[in-house]
Amino acid sequence: QEVKVSSPDYPERHRENVMDDFLKRIECYKVTYQPLDPDEYDKDLSFIKVINVGQRFLVNRVQDYIQSKIVYYLMNIHVQPRTIYLCRHGESEYNLLGRIGGDSGLSPRGKQVCGSQG
Repeated sequence: QEVKVSSPDYPERHRENVMDDFLKRIECYKVTYQPLDPDEYDKDLSFIKVINVGQRFLVNRVQDYIQSKIVYYLMNIHVQPRTIYLCRHGESEYNLLGRIGGDSGLSPRGKQVCGSQG
């Protein structure tokens, strides 16, 4: 709901008016809308069906690089703001040896830091 209210389709309009208009649009679309049928008529088509603003996806016959990139993009887009936390890893075994790079495990102190991060 918040996504629709803040949409550029509705600049400077009241929340109630926006939702009323949006619901009316949906009713108009229902008259001509024909859902995809991946099991029968549309099984040979390439498509991506996004359900409930990204809660679920139906990906059908994605066959090339560009199509797979589009799927990846759609599956990783977030329409509402959210907090992202970035954290450096804890001390590693290679850090203790003065080595950079690689894929060593965490040192005991690194594991302790990791546990405190939650």
